[in-house]
Amino acid sequence: MLVLKNEGYIYSDRVSSNIIHGFGTKKLSNLENYLVVRPKQVHGTEVAIITEKSEKEYSADGLITTNKDLMLTVVTADCVPIIFVDEKAGIIGISHQGWKGTLNRLPGKMIDKMLSIGATIRNIYCLFGPAINDCCYEIYGERLQKFEDEFKSESIFRKSNGKYFLNMNKANYLTVVQKGINPNRIDFFPFCTSCDSKRFYSYHRDKKIVGEMVSFVKMK
Repeated sequence: MLVLKNEGYIYSDRVSSNIIHGFGTKKLSNLENYLVVRPKQVHGTEVAIITEKSEKEYSADGLITTNKDLMLTVVTADCVPIIFVDEKAGIIGISHQGWKGTLNRLPGKMIDKMLSIGATIRNIYCLFGPAINDCCYEIYGERLQKFEDEFKSESIFRKSNGKYFLNMNKANYLTVVQKGINPNRIDFFPFCTSCDSKRFYSYHRDKKIVGEMVSFVKMK
């Protein structure tokens, strides 16, 4: 299960203490003691394999490494952060899924890339962090049609008074399960960033970027 730490982040007790990881809240302290890799997030499906810390700017929404010195990060303010861990293979990853990354199945591309460098599907954990939920995220028009066409599942929507609300966590969950991840190796944070103003920033709620949460993963 996911557990809220006093230091201002949420972590999963599914993975061992050899994996430093978490989903930040408004209260997360800085990560200056680590070699942090921060991508230039572009709401796409590009996945970068990082071998060493450099000044290069990675235009990507997914990062993967086998380097124990590096801490991989993404930032979110409603989008879905996902941490990927294959501890046996020594491979970790992290990705940022907005509606475009969710629609275009970025988590599946992350898994494919991990498998290509030695991960095993049965050993991968997928940890889903805080994101906007279907209590708040209304979807309509062309965007709604795209999700209906791609996922062909009513389970990713909540319908209320003729309106559709998207559950991005569920859509991304379907992607990783369809890739072969055991549901018992998937962990969720069930609450909504837009609803919970005490703990989380939300672009949907605030109508602007007031701040962003940092999610992170590193091997010891």
